[in-house]
Amino acid sequence: MTNATAPARAAVVSPYWMFWEASAGGSALRDDRRALLADSVAALEASAAGPLDVVCTGLLDSPETAGALADGVEGDLDVIVVVICMAAPPTHGLGFLDRFGDVPVVVWSVQRSRNIRAGFDASDITSAGTAVGTPQLTNMLARSGRPHEIVVGALDDAACHSRLSRAVHLAATASALRRARIARVGQPPPGYVCVDTDPETLRRATGITFVDVEPAELRRRWCDVDSAAVGRMRAEAEAAAEIAVSWDAAGQRSLAGAAALEALDDELGVAAGAMNCHVPELRFGADVGVTPCYGLGRETSRGIPWACAGDVLTAIAMLVGKRLGGATLYHEVEVIDFDTDEVAIANSGEHDLAWCPAGERPRLQPNPWYADDPLTGACLPVVRAPTWAGLVDRLHAPRGRAQRLSLRRGRGPHHRAVTPPQPHRGWRVPLRRRRRRVRVLAGLGGRRRQPPQLRQPRPPRRGRRHSGPLPRRRLRPGLLDLLPNFDAKSR
Repeated sequence: MTNATAPARAAVVSPYWMFWEASAGGSALRDDRRALLADSVAALEASAAGPLDVVCTGLLDSPETAGALADGVEGDLDVIVVVICMAAPPTHGLGFLDRFGDVPVVVWSVQRSRNIRAGFDASDITSAGTAVGTPQLTNMLARSGRPHEIVVGALDDAACHSRLSRAVHLAATASALRRARIARVGQPPPGYVCVDTDPETLRRATGITFVDVEPAELRRRWCDVDSAAVGRMRAEAEAAAEIAVSWDAAGQRSLAGAAALEALDDELGVAAGAMNCHVPELRFGADVGVTPCYGLGRETSRGIPWACAGDVLTAIAMLVGKRLGGATLYHEVEVIDFDTDEVAIANSGEHDLAWCPAGERPRLQPNPWYADDPLTGACLPVVRAPTWAGLVDRLHAPRGRAQRLSLRRGRGPHHRAVTPPQPHRGWRVPLRRRRRRVRVLAGLGGRRRQPPQLRQPRPPRRGRRHSGPLPRRRLRPGLLDLLPNFDAKSR
């Protein structure tokens, strides 16, 4: 998968034990289990939180059958859902799972009935034995350290479907991270080591790899964009936004940059990217001469998040936010207001159209952060509607420790006291001990309130950085139960 809109590839399998046919209906039991598996697949597809492609299904009635089914799978899997509805030897399920040792597992412990019916007998214990079959398999997964999530519920339980959907979505995100390729255009600004990491250390810990692109290569691609591609970008922009830029050299170059980034991402097959444009080949050069903020935001809107300043760590966190929350936005945590219990956040021109309220058209305008440049590139600030959001960060772990993702959750926007160059707003995010909160400002918000009695803010967690994405929705850190090389903290 190269971006957040690509379907997750899933296998849905169910352990089966022929031993029970003698006491539970003979061969009709197998037919019943096939039907239950088909119904489970239908429920999973109907409730999926994102695009899902079920590429393999089947009963696992022996380790050999399981191995043969696994051999027939073409391409990578993002998640394996094991539907357990009866007792069966763990080797039946492990015969399939062991062929895909790095794929996250979701175990669905399911039964048709929500209750124990009248006339319940020994055959029902056999045919509805998920409470036996589930620990038989998960005990072995736990012993081996195999990450997995367990969902328990009846086949027709909508709440169970929601939990299952969330678990499968988290598992697919874990797989996306494990295989992610992150484009890195140039290096961070001199001395900006806090946004960088050693590529080999990251690869060994997480599987994530960097794809280095020289700024001169992006400049060449930028300059080679033809008029047809620029025209396509212009038509798209005019259809999606109110136009407050002139299609002069600066406007045309912003569109060309968006087309060049799209082609680069598609050719490299990357999941996210980071760029430092403040170099002679790009912003400070005669051939390009504008910042690529519009192009970065357009790629983020397409499902391939991009961070600025060469910030590959935030690019990784943005990928998590985009996949789990559906929207993400590069931000920096800027200034504290101790009297109102708030902090300000801002960025310098990036966007994600998924943040735009339904029915509203954003405004494509010259980027006010770079108004003094000889040519001012375009940006597309998005005024966000009130919603749950979170601040995600990747903490740089000490040597020998798991990589760590940090999640702070809140709701907003609220405050209207400040107006940064872009109309960002803000969120209440818990940053104090003992359930104290701060409001996160990003411009334009609401009424002031009485200052709290305790104004000492909680200090930043060791290892936290100044920048990060702002994903939509009230995210949960369950991803880290499924990704063995990451650890998580939630605040």
